[in-house]
Amino acid sequence: MMGQQRIMVAVFGENAPVSPGCGSDTPGCRPVKTMRDEVEELSRALKDKFGDRVAVEFIDVNCGEINNHPKIKEIVNRLKLPITAINGEPRFCGGIALKTIAEAIEGLFAV
Repeated sequence: MMGQQRIMVAVFGENAPVSPGCGSDTPGCRPVKTMRDEVEELSRALKDKFGDRVAVEFIDVNCGEINNHPKIKEIVNRLKLPITAINGEPRFCGGIALKTIAEAIEGLFAV
């Protein structure tokens, strides 16, 4: 059983727009979201669900920090961003799905 061990979720992506927006204050336009924004939303939702048992971080693949994650660095050019790793293991790619990530975390707590 994992007990009180903290689960680390790292989302690797680019800090570039991911959702449509018009980039202005025109009525009806939505603000442009970045992968970093989506990860911040994920972090808040996971904190609401799991408290301090889960930590979430965003890692921009265009920065040198990717060098600290050799498993991800090896596969980053073959997969669609974002790539979500849980406890250092790549688990998901191509989007950030709260339900899927939460279910994977629940599975780790159940072990």
